[in-house]
Amino acid sequence: MGGLLVIIFVLFVLYRYKVKSQKIIEKQNETIKNEQESLKKQKERLELVLEGTGLGLWDWNLETNSVIFDERWANMLGYAFEEITPSLETWKSKVHPDDIEKCFDDIKSHINGESKFYNNIHRILHKDGKWRYILDRGKIVERDKEGNPTRFTGTHTDITYIKETELKLKKKQYTISQYIQLIDKYIITSSTYLEGNITDVSDAYCKISGYSKEELLGQNHRITKHQELDSKVHQEMWKTITQDKTWQGEIMNQDKSGNTYWVEGTISPKYDENGKKIGYTSIRQDITDKKLIEELSITDGLTNIFNRRHFNEVFPSVINSAKRDNSLVSFIIIDIDYFKQYNDTYGHQKGDEVLMSVAKCIKDLIHRADDSFFRLGGEEFGVIFKAESKEKAKAFADKIRIEIEKLHIEHSGNSVSSYVTISLGLVCKNANEIKNDGEIYKDADDQLYRAKESGRNKVECLI
Repeated sequence: MGGLLVIIFVLFVLYRYKVKSQKIIEKQNETIKNEQESLKKQKERLELVLEGTGLGLWDWNLETNSVIFDERWANMLGYAFEEITPSLETWKSKVHPDDIEKCFDDIKSHINGESKFYNNIHRILHKDGKWRYILDRGKIVERDKEGNPTRFTGTHTDITYIKETELKLKKKQYTISQYIQLIDKYIITSSTYLEGNITDVSDAYCKISGYSKEELLGQNHRITKHQELDSKVHQEMWKTITQDKTWQGEIMNQDKSGNTYWVEGTISPKYDENGKKIGYTSIRQDITDKKLIEELSITDGLTNIFNRRHFNEVFPSVINSAKRDNSLVSFIIIDIDYFKQYNDTYGHQKGDEVLMSVAKCIKDLIHRADDSFFRLGGEEFGVIFKAESKEKAKAFADKIRIEIEKLHIEHSGNSVSSYVTISLGLVCKNANEIKNDGEIYKDADDQLYRAKESGRNKVECLI
């Protein structure tokens, strides 16, 4: 009898293992499919954003060594899209022989991790037989499991006029008056009184901000400040310049129409002839295209929240930062209950809408600047957040669960509710109790599995 019980138990364990393995395989297949769709939508989104900016987009698959160029690249060289084959070989054949080596040195430097961003200026042959100067910017946006780069995306801009102007200036072919006019037209500059009210702006500043000079003069620089700009950036800037030092950094601004643009700025004190400080002068460079590529590399294309790649970069630094004062680290893994059944019943288009709705709901619940929200893959999400206590961390996790069910999204395949629900695995520990990010991730994943095995639509905790 005892032997029979042992056999039954072993068969039961094998059955459970088989069921769990099948679920894991199904989930992995679903995740791969969702990620492929997400990448497609990411590219479509960036194309839409770049439409009308004058920037061309390129996308380089490093595994197949194939590069896709968009229509704007062909137009920039004077060709209709059907007149030229947009490939890596075509690009190489068009680049000036004296510039090609530097191009690949800069590319290699970025791929090897020696530079945060690929940034190169080279000459390329136009259809009319003349050389054009191109500003090329790009970044690795995908890596394989071993960390090897697999996808390289970037933009290209025709800067011929600016480059030719620089060369003429070096040869002193411009008068002082012409030089001042060129600066006014192409360099984003402004001057302010000590309190920050604008006294002068260049035409280039007016162009990027969308405001006329009349609308800007006398206004505070806050007129172009973006509401989502981290307040710490603004505080650090004012702290630096009020101490008579020069500040340098990146600033997110908003133009008159409400569109976001980014500048890299240098702000310095301005003095009168007696050495008395009377205000500040700033010189800015438009880096919107650079920030767009950076955003693409860390954003999930479907839900517009952070992606798994960014999670892998952020999580270890959050833990290390928390270890300075041994503060609490709270991490939740969230999974939509019976999501495969939802897709089978309502279709993948509706499934995508559920993912977007769930993401928006959770994002709206996260208010602290230090909290982060990620799509980890498929229907799985992650939240890193700060909590004053373990009890409040658990209460926040349960609030997320309740708010998702309150969306009242019909789900006939959900055995625990008539609506879409989620299961959550929460881990909340003091930082010095955590060995590494892999450990806390596994703990949260184990808690999520417990939540699903014990009925779903619930929070299981390790605190």
